[in-house]
Order: sequence, then structure tokens, then C-alpha cells
Amino acid sequence: MPPSSIKFGLVVADASSLTFRLRLESEAEPFASLDGSLATVSPDGRRLAYWHRDAGTNGTQDDLRILDLFTGTQSQIVRLQNERAAGVAWRDDAGGLLYAAASPNIAGGGVDPPPVYTAVRIVNFATNQVSEVKRLDAARFVPLTWRVTTHVLSGVNAGEGGVRTIYRFKEDGTTAGDSPADRRFNEVVDTTRDGTAILGQFAYGEGGKTFSGIRVVAADDPRPLAEREPPAGAFLVRARFRAATSDVVALLRAGDPSRYVIELWPTGVGIAPRRVWTGTTATAASGELLVRFDGKVAYVRTDESGTGVGTWQTVDLESGAGLQLATGQNAIPRGPSFLVTDDAVAKLRKP
Repeated sequence: MPPSSIKFGLVVADASSLTFRLRLESEAEPFASLDGSLATVSPDGRRLAYWHRDAGTNGTQDDLRILDLFTGTQSQIVRLQNERAAGVAWRDDAGGLLYAAASPNIAGGGVDPPPVYTAVRIVNFATNQVSEVKRLDAARFVPLTWRVTTHVLSGVNAGEGGVRTIYRFKEDGTTAGDSPADRRFNEVVDTTRDGTAILGQFAYGEGGKTFSGIRVVAADDPRPLAEREPPAGAFLVRARFRAATSDVVALLRAGDPSRYVIELWPTGVGIAPRRVWTGTTATAASGELLVRFDGKVAYVRTDESGTGVGTWQTVDLESGAGLQLATGQNAIPRGPSFLVTDDAVAKLRKP
């Protein structure tokens, strides 16, 4: 297929949590709207897995679908029966899906109670089989990674207060080692495309000071791989892995007066970070960062007014060149980034 017919696309935000839209990087108006949520892109960027919901249903019979972004066709993988979709992740070779299905009932009372159970299941495309790996009582599980070589899968139990546990299971249901709650791993923000690492972000105050930064842990076992904080006086707004690498792209609020900056943070020992872009005045410590599928460009939202609305632009992660990204009312990026063909866009385009 000629490269000119393949474009970069983005999943964009929607006012309803029951639908999401697809847009091209080059066009502000979305070309498709899909009934569903929790979309995730395959490691090769060519397919989108998501939970579809039929109109008028109560969310306990969603079906897991795959949208082929090169042909525009869809296929149903599995349909839930009296369970709620709790997430989906691809196997690192795109040969299967890891998904979670939760009980529609809650376990007890209190603040932010978990479901009665969450079932952790895998779909192997080669055998077309669905297997239940684990059933967690009174706990959440949002799928993160599944590796074909190690047969280990991971997910996060998070709720009020942030990450509570990083679970790791082998395909037979035995444990591969969990990571307990830690204030320096408050939020899971990304995983590497090869499923080897999980990126956590943190921010907390202590002794009149504010601390922020990242911690990277292995997906197959509890090993810490890297930890980094921004320079003195700076605050980490958002971090993401640079696509197809283990390096981290960091959006910071830094300097006096404060400005938005982007730095590349290698996760290797002793390798210095590199600042690639300095942007506008940062009135508030808010903003957003997404990384394009090829790892060459970042999509950045800056919030100069402090209202939480802000503007979007693309930033070249090598040259630092920035261009405004047209958004419009219905094309605000949420991610992830994907590849799509002209034929698929034409087939999916809204009438």
C-alpha cells in the first residue's frame, strides 16, 4: 500500500462517555463516530479494539470489537452477559486481547467501593478461545500489558487516592509478583508498545514542597526500572513513553516566569535529559501530552489562561518546531494515535 494513502489519526474526546470519535491529524472535523468506549490501538497501529454498546442498553451486555483501520471493517470478539466492561489491552504481538469484566454490583459501602468481582480474561486469536485467568474478589483490574514470550499479563487496581496495586499474573492464573501502593507511583499513564514496562506518574506535597516525577516498573515482574524528577523548581504536568522506545516525553512547567517545556527523559542510567521545546507562559500546572504513533511528534495542550481549556499544537520531538493543531468543537484529542488508510476513512466517514 502506498505510504501516501496511510495517514495519522487520533481518538478524540466526546461529550458522552458512550461514544468516541476518530479524526485525522490533518483535519479538525472527525471522520467517524463510534458507539462505545475504552479504545486501544494495536501494536502495529492498524487496528482499534473497543467496547461497543448498543443504543438503549444498560452497559451489562457490551461487546468487544476490533475495527480494522486499513479496511474500515469491524468484527465482534466477545459479548458480555450481565457484566460491565472494565478495559482492554493488546498482546504485544497483536495476536490476542486481554480484557476485564466486572460485576454490575458493588462490594459493600464506603467511599468508592469496588465491584463484587472483576474477571480477567484473554482471547487468543490463533485458537479463537477465551480463557479466564483470574477472578478478583472486591477489586478492580484495568488491563495494561500481555506478553507472548513470558506469558505474563498485568493490570492496575486504582480508585480513590490513586494506584492501589499493580497486578501481574501468568496465563495459568499464578502470580508473577504485585506492586503495592506507593505515593511515588500514584497514576499509571502509559505502557511501552512491546509491553515490557509500565509508566507511573506522581505528585505530592511534603514539608511545604511539591514533588513530582515518574517511576518506570517492569511489566513482567516488580522490578523498578527507572525514576526521575524534573529540575529544581519545575513541575511535571504529564509524561508519556516515546512510541517504540523506553524513553519518556515529559511536559513540564518550568522557569521564572513559568513556561511550558518538553524534555526527553532517557530511562537508561546516567543519560542526561534533553530539552526540545519551550512554549508559552504556564499560568497553571495543567495541560496534556500525547505522542504520535511514530514517536516523532507530540500533541500538546497548553493552558495559558488557567481555565483548563487551552490550545493544542504539534511539536516535532527532534527539531522542536511547533504548529497549531486545529481542533474545533468535536475534535479535541484524547488519544491514542493510530494509522489509517484513505479507503478506511472513506468507508467510515459520517454521512
